[in-house]
Amino acid sequence: MMGNLNDHLLTDEEEQQLVSTYKEGNYALINANRPENSPDTLECSFELDIVQQFLDYVKSHAEAQGITNVRITVCFGQYPGGYFSPRMKPGNAGHQTVFLRGDDGTNGSCTPIDGLSALDYSNICPPY
Repeated sequence: MMGNLNDHLLTDEEEQQLVSTYKEGNYALINANRPENSPDTLECSFELDIVQQFLDYVKSHAEAQGITNVRITVCFGQYPGGYFSPRMKPGNAGHQTVFLRGDDGTNGSCTPIDGLSALDYSNICPPY
């Protein structure tokens, strides 16, 4: 387990390499089956304040359950083509997303923390 932030930071070059590799590989394959004027999501963003509130929410629930090895898991998903929730922007239908989940990382596993909601409804781009 790496607890040092510097061990997790990417250089600008590493970040660009990851983006380029994704665009040339998986993203190209995903978009090959989509309408030309409707590429899938390339980025998802959350407001910093919302992420901090989520981290505080996860921490308080984990502490209440005695969980000391807490992880934030980034999960990949795709909105259905039709109705999902009134909170979903209509233009997001059919697009991929990521959502954050609080997990118990005890024993190297990632088990969702009981009673904890995940974080979604980010700003996905595209659509813009």
